[in-house]
Amino acid sequence: MVSTKSNRRRLLQIISASVAAGTFSGCWGRAKKPPKLRSEKREVKSFFKSKEKALKKQRKEEENRLKEENQGKEKTAEEQEKEKEKEKDEITKRDQLRAKPLIERKYQMRGLIGFSTKYSIFTGENVEEIAKKLYKWGVNAVWPDKTTLANKDLIDALHAWSIQVYATVELFNGWRGRNRPIRSDGTPLQSFIPGHWYQGSCPNQPNDISRALGEIQLIAKKYDVDGIWFDGLRYPVFWSAPKPNADMTCFDQVCQSKFQNYAGTTIPKQYLTAQDQAEWILKNHADEWVDFKKYSITSLAGKFAKAAKEVKPNLKIGLFTVPWRRRETRGNQMNAIERIVGQDYPGLANEVDIISPMVYHRMCGETVEWIGGIVDWIASEVKGIPVWPIVQSYGEPRCTWNAYRLSTEEFADAMETARGGASGGVAAFTMEYLLKEEKLEAMVKNYNSV
Repeated sequence: MVSTKSNRRRLLQIISASVAAGTFSGCWGRAKKPPKLRSEKREVKSFFKSKEKALKKQRKEEENRLKEENQGKEKTAEEQEKEKEKEKDEITKRDQLRAKPLIERKYQMRGLIGFSTKYSIFTGENVEEIAKKLYKWGVNAVWPDKTTLANKDLIDALHAWSIQVYATVELFNGWRGRNRPIRSDGTPLQSFIPGHWYQGSCPNQPNDISRALGEIQLIAKKYDVDGIWFDGLRYPVFWSAPKPNADMTCFDQVCQSKFQNYAGTTIPKQYLTAQDQAEWILKNHADEWVDFKKYSITSLAGKFAKAAKEVKPNLKIGLFTVPWRRRETRGNQMNAIERIVGQDYPGLANEVDIISPMVYHRMCGETVEWIGGIVDWIASEVKGIPVWPIVQSYGEPRCTWNAYRLSTEEFADAMETARGGASGGVAAFTMEYLLKEEKLEAMVKNYNSV
């Protein structure tokens, strides 16, 4: 039998354990929890309460975010709808514009590039008969070769039949010793297409500029022309292909010196090679470099135009231009018309009298409709300056980049499209292929549909 003393001891142990565990209640009331335990419990409650609060806040933020996102989507959808409507309006206006040209057809320029008396179609005819034949074709402007241009009697006859005579000056085409362009990797520009006639040269070289000025003034003095067109007035680029070659040039010492003067900056002395200097320019002054290129071409246009008009003030000055728009990516370059070519249409309109985009749609891998878009966009850029597009007549597969045939029907459509909208006329390029590919009749039909 267990002693009373032992039972009392055992009871006290049980009560102590219960009190410690917080489970004992008796005549003394509910046992108090130890301070440490109460503190821990408060921490646990606080933790879960803050966690729940954080979750509520997170859910609220997510709801707000989704709400804003949905509102943004609705707004974007509205904006997209507005953009679509705006685009439709622009298309409608453009179609209306092209349906009714700004300039009446009878007042438009109807030109022939590469005109020459060497072709058999003129065999046995005198200058009067040749001029009369052109007039009957509907031609009122020609760009002759130099041999034909030197025939003063013929030029007089053409003028008598109200046919304007224009000369072309080839500017920066062909490498001339140290004038070979330097690319951004520091290497000289290679042939765009081996064996092809076009090898663009740097437009900033003093000797090339002096040569061009002399040739322009010589033509103005020597020939009885009504105007001079500049060809190749741009930074080198082989643009007349579906996938054009568009290298960033020119990083030779002459160009870099001119750029530093223009931008008011100095290339750090530690950059010794052309590649290092080009990388520094494009990293630190890319916008200024493009502005410099545009300035170079525009100022040269003004200089050349002034030189011609010093000899003959009434000369019309025209410029053959690359048919690219600012928003386009060409040769993997966005806005290649300014960044690569250096042709700034609004700026050029201040220096020349007429802009002639070379809208060779097939060579560029484009449709006939593309011609109209280019003409109208350029007209909106030059504001008031006549736009005379040049349409290709040839489609003979002469090399890999021109491996197609241009049908007579497509040529006729191209001529008609080029005369619509804001166009001031059209010229066919060239007479050689009009005859060789039997497209002359299509041109004559178009020109007489005034």
